[in-house]
Amino acid sequence: ALSMSDFETLIKVEPKKNDAYLNIAIIYQKCGEYRNAIQVLDTALEINPENKEALMNKTVLLHLIGSTALALKEIDRILNFCQEPTNCINSLESEKKLWCNAGLMYMTINKKDHALRALKKSLGIDRGFLPALIGRSVLYLIFYNNPKAALEGFKSIIDHDGLCKLIDKQNRLHLSIGHCLFKLGDAQEALAHFQHVIENYKGEESFISTGAVVGEVACRLYTLFNNKTSKRHQMEALQMITKKLIKLIGKQDPSCIPAYVNLGHAFLYMGQLEKARSFYNSAMSLLRVQDEHLKK
Repeated sequence: ALSMSDFETLIKVEPKKNDAYLNIAIIYQKCGEYRNAIQVLDTALEINPENKEALMNKTVLLHLIGSTALALKEIDRILNFCQEPTNCINSLESEKKLWCNAGLMYMTINKKDHALRALKKSLGIDRGFLPALIGRSVLYLIFYNNPKAALEGFKSIIDHDGLCKLIDKQNRLHLSIGHCLFKLGDAQEALAHFQHVIENYKGEESFISTGAVVGEVACRLYTLFNNKTSKRHQMEALQMITKKLIKLIGKQDPSCIPAYVNLGHAFLYMGQLEKARSFYNSAMSLLRVQDEHLKK
């Protein structure tokens, strides 16, 4: 494999070798050095202002450094540029990716209507484009609180060819379907999807595994208190549930909010009001942290 110094040597020999700049930018991006990657892409664009790959990669990098508004302006400029039939960037493949990226970026700044329009534009070009399909379903679930529409979307892509070898994406999909079903009141079927993730997830601890455990717990709590069970059985089940949840909250992270909320519910059901209040307060603190982050 070529190293960074190899690319730098290549640039000295052939200063107009655009591919070398693109490869250096990719290395910087993989190392998390996004600003250096942008500088390298700017150099590539000085050589060829119409370099499609450099233009598209730069918008993603701008988003990664927090300049989402600027990234969206760049995407808009590129899409307008796409309309000229003589431009080299003009291709439906590029256009669908740009619309999809715009939709996903709009989601991060809470502009749900803009996001939906952009994702629909992407799907208008390719109705089977997986990232846009997933993005639209997530949008319906989280931003529009429409689990029915989200569920239809998620179920329509569960057997998508692009998911066959992507176990991580399959797990995310089952997690989302579980959340939709739970919101629609079908705790039993939701539980099956959460358990599928728990049994098949092979990665490190992350929001996927955390979300699956929290989902499983929520389903069990729902079932426990909507079925006729003895007080003793309820207490035993609640103790097992609280042990599972407490394992998830080692770090003060907004992804743990559902775990804190469900712990509050569990201790409330057990009559331990002070503990319940403590976990509810922790959830509220993390929500405030999340809100502050979104306002930035």
